[in-house]
Amino acid sequence: MSVTKQVIESLLEAARWAASPDNMQPWRFRWDGAALRLMFAGHGDNEGAFGIDSPATLLTFGGVIENVTRMAEAIGCQLYDAVTFPTDDDKNCVFRCRIEATAPGAPPAGWRSHPLFGRHTNRLPYSDRALPEQTAADMAALAQGEARCRLLVDPASIQRWAGLVRDGSSLRFRNRLAHIALDASLRMTEAEAARGDGLDVATFFLPPGAKSMLSYTRSWPRMAMLNRVGLYKLFASIEADLVRKGPALLLVTGGAGRQGALDAGQLLLRAWTRLNELGLAVQPYYVVPDQVFRLADGTVPEESRAEAQALERASAAALPPGTTLYMVLRVGYPNKPAVRSRRLPLEQVAAIAAAPSEPAAG
Repeated sequence: MSVTKQVIESLLEAARWAASPDNMQPWRFRWDGAALRLMFAGHGDNEGAFGIDSPATLLTFGGVIENVTRMAEAIGCQLYDAVTFPTDDDKNCVFRCRIEATAPGAPPAGWRSHPLFGRHTNRLPYSDRALPEQTAADMAALAQGEARCRLLVDPASIQRWAGLVRDGSSLRFRNRLAHIALDASLRMTEAEAARGDGLDVATFFLPPGAKSMLSYTRSWPRMAMLNRVGLYKLFASIEADLVRKGPALLLVTGGAGRQGALDAGQLLLRAWTRLNELGLAVQPYYVVPDQVFRLADGTVPEESRAEAQALERASAAALPPGTTLYMVLRVGYPNKPAVRSRRLPLEQVAAIAAAPSEPAAG
C-alpha cells in the first residue's frame, strides 16, 4: 500500500532529529513518490569538514537510518529494497529504500511522542548517584551487526577513560583542521542559534570567563599563539574533568569500515534514546576515536603524530581485541535540565513529492 505525504513527513521528522557532528546536520532527504533517499550534503563549507566516507559522517547516517526504522515500526510502515551507497544512484546517496504502509491515511495519533524525539545532549555536571545495576545488562543486550555497547561504572575504568579524553582533547585543540571545523559550528548568540544548526554555546557548561575566551580563540592564529603557553592543556583538563566526575561511561564499539560505522551509528542512537528514556543524561565524546581516525587519514599534524599513536595504543588496550571505538558517552542522572539543541526546519532539508496515487496539492 502506498504511503501519504503525511507519513513520509513523520519519517523525515524522525530522521532530522538524529545526532550529527557539532549538530551540523549534513543531510538532505528526497522522496520521489516511490523511494526515499538519504543524501549527504556536507558538514559545512570549511576546510575542516568531514567527508562522506568519514566515520563521523557514517555514524551520523547510521543514526538517521535508526530513527527512520524505529518510526516506521511505530506508525505501521515497512522499509524494503533498502541499500546503502547504491551504485546506480546519486553519488551523494547514503541510503535508499522503498516504503509500504500497512494502513491508509495519516500516521497514528501520538507519533510525535516517540522516545526518539526525547533524545538530547546534556553537557552540564551530573549527580554522583549510581546507576541501577540493570542498566549495564540492558546496554550489553543491545546489538547491531558487530556493534556493541559496554557500560563502565567502576572508578578505575572511568579515570582511565577520563585520561584518554584529556589526551585526545589535547591533540584536538592543537589540530588546525579540527579547530576550523569547531569554529564553523559555534553559535555564540541567540540570533545565530536560531538558525537551527551548530553548537549553541548556551548548551555548554562554561566556567566564568570561558565564553569570552572561547570567542577570542575562534581564530586559529590566536589559538596557536596561546597554545605555546599551554592553553590547550587547560581546555583539555576542563573537558576531561566532567568525564572524571561522572558516575558512568558507555563505550560504543564495532567492526571496521563503512558498514561497521553505520551499524555503530544505529546502535549509538538506540542506546542514547533508551538512556534518556530512563531519565539519564548523556553527553557524547568523540574526541578519542576522532584522533585515532585522523591519524589513519593523515590529518594529525606531524609534530603530534607520536602523541596520537600513543593514544591509539592506549585506547586499543582498553577495548576488546579487534574492535573499533566509535563513541564514548558520559552518562548519569542530571542535576538540572539541559538546553536542547535545535534543528533546521524540515522544508529546508527535504524534498517531498506526492505518491503516485496521491494527488499533488493545488
